[in-house]
Amino acid sequence: MGGTTAVAHGGNPQDRAASPRPRCIATDELIHSYRISQQLLESNHILTHPSS
Repeated sequence: MGGTTAVAHGGNPQDRAASPRPRCIATDELIHSYRISQQLLESNHILTHPSS
């Protein structure tokens, strides 16, 4: 009792999906995954193509 969801307020139940918080988490994870991928590619490139 006393919950504060969009539905309890009579608002649109889809409002939760449009909130910026999940988007920020997803964006942060994508950026983190991209950086890890780039680091792996760069380290692999260095290992397979050593400079003279």
